[in-house]
Amino acid sequence: MLAAWLVCACVAAAHALRVGVGISDVTGPPAEIAFMGYAQLEQTGHGVHLRQFSRAFVLEDNSGGATERLVFVSVDAAMMGHGVRKEVIKRLQKRYGVLYGEHNVIISGTHTHSTPGGFLMDFLFDLPILGFVRETYTAYIVGIYKSIVMAHNKLTEARVLYGEAELLDANINRSPSSYLRNPPEERARYKYDTDKTLSQIRFVSPENRILGVINWFAVHPTSMNNTNKLISSDNVGYASILMEKELNGKNTLPGKGNIVCAFASTNLGDVSPNTKGPHCEFSGKPCDQEKLLCKLPKERCFASGPGRDMFDSTRIIATKLFQTGMEKLLCKLPKERCFASGPGRDMFDSTRIIATKLFQTGMEKLLCKLPKERCFASGPGRDMFDSTRIIATKLFQTGMEKLLCKLPKERCFASGPGRDMFDSTRIIATKLFQTGMEKLLCKLPKERCFASGPGRDMFDSTRIIATKLFQTGMEKLLCKLPKERCFASGPGRDMFDSTRIIATKLFQTGMEKLLCKLPKERCFASGPGRDMFDSTRIIATKLFQTGMEKLLCKLPKERCFASGPGRDMFDSTRIIATKLFQTGMEKLLCKLPKERCFASGPGRDMFDSTRIIATKLFQTGMEKLLCKLPKERCFASGPGRDMFDSTRIIATKLFQTGMKVLNEPGVDMTGPLGIKHQYVKMPEEEVAPFDPVTETFNTSTKVYGCLPAMGYSFAAGTTDGPGAFDFKQGTTTSNPLWNAVRDFIAEPTKEDIMCQAPKPILLATGRAKFPYEWQPKVVSCSVARIGSFFLAAVPGEFTTMSGRRLRNVIAKTAPEAKKVVIAGLSNIYSDYIATPEEYQAQRYEAASTIFGPHTLDIYLNKYVELTNALISSKDMPLGPEPPDLSSQLISLIPPVLWDSAPWGHEFGDCLKQPFKQYSYGDVVVAQFVSGHPRNSIRHGRWYATVERLESEEDDAWVTVFTDADWETKFTWIRDSKVMGTSRAEIEWEIPVGTPKGTYRIHHFGNYKYVLGGIYPYHGFTDGFEVS
Repeated sequence: MLAAWLVCACVAAAHALRVGVGISDVTGPPAEIAFMGYAQLEQTGHGVHLRQFSRAFVLEDNSGGATERLVFVSVDAAMMGHGVRKEVIKRLQKRYGVLYGEHNVIISGTHTHSTPGGFLMDFLFDLPILGFVRETYTAYIVGIYKSIVMAHNKLTEARVLYGEAELLDANINRSPSSYLRNPPEERARYKYDTDKTLSQIRFVSPENRILGVINWFAVHPTSMNNTNKLISSDNVGYASILMEKELNGKNTLPGKGNIVCAFASTNLGDVSPNTKGPHCEFSGKPCDQEKLLCKLPKERCFASGPGRDMFDSTRIIATKLFQTGMEKLLCKLPKERCFASGPGRDMFDSTRIIATKLFQTGMEKLLCKLPKERCFASGPGRDMFDSTRIIATKLFQTGMEKLLCKLPKERCFASGPGRDMFDSTRIIATKLFQTGMEKLLCKLPKERCFASGPGRDMFDSTRIIATKLFQTGMEKLLCKLPKERCFASGPGRDMFDSTRIIATKLFQTGMEKLLCKLPKERCFASGPGRDMFDSTRIIATKLFQTGMEKLLCKLPKERCFASGPGRDMFDSTRIIATKLFQTGMEKLLCKLPKERCFASGPGRDMFDSTRIIATKLFQTGMEKLLCKLPKERCFASGPGRDMFDSTRIIATKLFQTGMKVLNEPGVDMTGPLGIKHQYVKMPEEEVAPFDPVTETFNTSTKVYGCLPAMGYSFAAGTTDGPGAFDFKQGTTTSNPLWNAVRDFIAEPTKEDIMCQAPKPILLATGRAKFPYEWQPKVVSCSVARIGSFFLAAVPGEFTTMSGRRLRNVIAKTAPEAKKVVIAGLSNIYSDYIATPEEYQAQRYEAASTIFGPHTLDIYLNKYVELTNALISSKDMPLGPEPPDLSSQLISLIPPVLWDSAPWGHEFGDCLKQPFKQYSYGDVVVAQFVSGHPRNSIRHGRWYATVERLESEEDDAWVTVFTDADWETKFTWIRDSKVMGTSRAEIEWEIPVGTPKGTYRIHHFGNYKYVLGGIYPYHGFTDGFEVS
């Protein structure tokens, strides 16, 4: 009888554990806040695809007399910050006293890279977010706290069962060359270079009802890449939703079920979900496995043209342009497509140079090549102008007496056909030349060859051109050739008009003494010439020759005009030639039989010049057409056709494997509940190094921690998300330029450099103080046990081999540990933890191992110490607490100023209605007038829902999907920052099996009134049918 009682008592003691589970929304601000993970400033939120949740598990054990409690929380966040955890504990203690505290609360981030940042309170981690974001910080605190309270209120008796299964094709090692640095004896113990085991504990009621499930599988939640702008819990978050829907019922909305299922992080440091592996961005070729560089350093990103490459495409297009549309710029040569370069830098410069030579040597080649010489019969003068003058003089002297005014002093005569005697002379002379001067011309056998000017004859053309040139004041632009006649304009519109004006003034005002005072006879004091016209000519000539020497070309006989439109006659020739080329004056071009007539470019021919110029444009100024990276990026892609499909595939694999384990008998993890925690100041630690071959600590020597520092390869990024600039994986040498930038921020000491070697320090974060601490020096370490299941909560990302070593030393320290699992990214984030051997390779994970090459050795020693304290029930001191930086935080993120609706609309108005009819697989799209999503985080409420009409008579609608479901996307679109207008676009992809009926999309939000206050609104679409 006594024996039976003892058995029952033992069984009761073994089942003294109580478990409660809770889930709460922790979604951060979904718009205009940068995501944490890829450190890309431009990756800011624009909506929601999958909401973030906090999944809490509270365990209580009363079997040992004193009550032990453990809180484990898995949060859909990039990692966990000390400030968030501290505030959550503060709120718990305000409600429950000392029941929960630093010693027994573990908060682990899933490490999704698609959620808002700005909550870590370490400057380096908040810097890509533009500082601290209180909305994110508050959202995480409130949601985590609510989930723990919910779990506390649902404590019920339960058992803990463990199960595991192998999962292949869901992860790869993204740094395999680093993994190979580990000792071969150690690597031989493992089949894969990543952990392929999915570990699971489930909490079951005495009635075998599942209360909650926690799964751990090593994979980065980076299926969603750094181009994603929608909040997403990524592959592990979606796996949680799938399992919760499966266990709670298909119609259960995310976050609303009683059964809570988490897929938590573990030693995922070097593990990627992008199972297709690294390849070059455009060529698709494999990357260099050591440095993950593409072997095509100059390959550019653009659509292929008609040729075999960009140069051939340029040639083909250029050829077509030359052949079909460039007539105005090209000489129309019949056949040959190439030409020799002229003496200048282009066709215009060559024209100028050749024109100069032609002008200087006599212009013979530019003159019309008449078969015989143009000539005139000699008149009474020295040339046709002088002959005209003599004949005109005689006509005036012999036949015009009767027309003279018979005044003693006044000169007068009847007006000729012109406005004055000079113009009349010009007109009469012109007519004489046109009608009666044939005898003066040589009888040329053919046609006289010169083009017509702008006037009615050569004299009028001369007058018009000279007038324009004189009137525009281009004296300085005249070429000063040694033999060219030229002069500046006088007071008139041309030189003839100027002569007339000056002569008139002289005659009218100062020439009285030269006139004979006879009543009838015209007489003048004898001037230097044979008559007044000749005297006028001689005086004018002398005036021009004696006062305008600087402007006159001293040619005795050459006819010349003032400058053209350019700075000199050659530049004028160039400008006119350009216009002639553009307007079709082929007759003025060099008529070569085959040569195409324009100057050479920088190459040996037009194609080579086109190639050279095109190359420069592609390399220097055509960024919009080129990929904006100096070299081709190397990154890994997931198994799907895009990042959404890859997320779905990996999540489905996780879910299916988790369900497989869940459906198999588990192993009872009987035994006590316990946890040990301590803060550790890593740079001050001095420990014995670990030998991975013998799996022992070498107590005869010591190694030390370093002040935090980031290496060069940290900036290179990973294949999941390439970094900026031209940093490379595996860099072990420094660059003076980047060192100068580093030293401007914080200069490392010689001791820092030696401690971190072979890491070249890019950022001495342990020395940086402005504006506050850049990275933590104090970390949080915990070891918990749930019966014979041991959980190591670590403050960072352990690589595959680092995690294996940690699990092994804990299992070796605690023989009663049937299973050891690592809970990654817990309580505080301190980047990566690579093995000392991997550290030598200085790939991304090693460059981000901030406490130096012996970081893992320190952790191994500390977790052995914590495990010993746990199994022996020994108290551990709290250790040095991290500093409180809450008063030093800064933020560069502007607040929401106001919202406004477009003219004629109100908030919630549907701008784009769905179609009337849809089928399975269709995507329904609707748009609404929206307020800024940052006005309200809306936890437990939604930005978007899909509703089905339940009763047309009562107009009763029921929510069937929310913005937390995979099938929906809520996208916020900013229209005008000044006006504060924006839109919400909501998509619903109709899944197979959706019941037929009438549906609508409902949008909810809050707007900020310009005069203050935040107000709710909502709106919905018209109904549409799904069939």
